Amino acid sequence: MYTILVTAVFAGMSTAMAFLPSGEIFSRLVADRGPTITSGIAYGANPRQKLDVYQPKAPCPDGPVVMFLYGGAWTSGDRSTYGFVGSALAARGITTIVPDYRIYPDVKFPGFVDDAALA
Repeated sequence: MYTILVTAVFAGMSTAMAFLPSGEIFSRLVADRGPTITSGIAYGANPRQKLDVYQPKAPCPDGPVVMFLYGGAWTSGDRSTYGFVGSALAARGITTIVPDYRIYPDVKFPGFVDDAALA
């Protein structure tokens, strides 16, 4: 019985992944419809210097805050792919910030690190 259930779940996921952008399938799996999401906050002048903030249903002024920096070898990536991280952490009471950063070849080291610090 468990094998059939797992197979059905994975079959459904592979079908959904064919129609959904990368990462959105994970966002839908872990999304708690309660977190407040503020998207596209500019932290610099470059169009990629934007971030999203995921807040718990009942934010605590002294609660934990995490900044999630995704991978991409400094050459690719997009904060919208990682909404599942923000939603999952916010559902556990953690305010989460997911920034984009400038990427190569538009910027070189330490520009990526500067963006993270600025965000």
